[in-house]
Amino acid sequence: CQSDAVDPAANITGDGGGTFSSDVDLVFLDVNTGEIDLSASTAVLHTITYITSGPCPDTATFDVTINAAQDPDFSYASATFCADETTDPEPDFIATNGGSFSSNDPLNLVVDGTSGAIDIAASTVGGPYTVTYEFLGPCPSSATFEVTIANSADAEFTYDQPSYCQNEAVNPVPVHTTGSAGVFSSNLPGLVFVDVNTGEIDLAGSAPGTYTITNTISSGTCNDTHDVVDLVILAPDDATFSYASAAFCADE
Repeated sequence: CQSDAVDPAANITGDGGGTFSSDVDLVFLDVNTGEIDLSASTAVLHTITYITSGPCPDTATFDVTINAAQDPDFSYASATFCADETTDPEPDFIATNGGSFSSNDPLNLVVDGTSGAIDIAASTVGGPYTVTYEFLGPCPSSATFEVTIANSADAEFTYDQPSYCQNEAVNPVPVHTTGSAGVFSSNLPGLVFVDVNTGEIDLAGSAPGTYTITNTISSGTCNDTHDVVDLVILAPDDATFSYASAAFCADE
């Protein structure tokens, strides 16, 4: 698969020291070992040729098929929908068509397996429920999205700290006590979200500053329900230092 974590190298059972070659759509990381750059190669059948370099050169071929990696990324317009929706919500973004949708709780969240449409009338108020979009076959992949069905929307949220440093190891994610996620936004462009539907903040990608973050739920009778939180992103301290020299004499 193009998405395999380890690039394959050839198992040379004959004489070493030769060179590998193929069509231009297959990329080698090393033509001496035959290691293939899967992510950079085209997903088709390739014929690979190995030519020895001795006084009596020989050639051999091997067919390799690289299968396409299916991108399962998808999202809905909001992470919360009202129980009185008149239109069943469908994903507003699907990276690659042809996968199948499912619910982690099919008795309470009814999802069409082909379109991803949520049957609001047949679903139960509650959540968050998890919708999964997946591809089977030789290169399986999947992605998930959490959805809440509400009688009335509550956009309450907070972060566990009022301020964060740009260089923190873990990005902050909103905490909900009574509310649920809708769509998160900032009053200033310097704040970058990893995902506007979860509210996770990309600390390293954001600029230092004070931001007002809004969680908005806009659907059914939940129109324009929102909550705001102020949050500060701090630049990391600068610990740079030096001596006049990197070496000193014992008789200084």
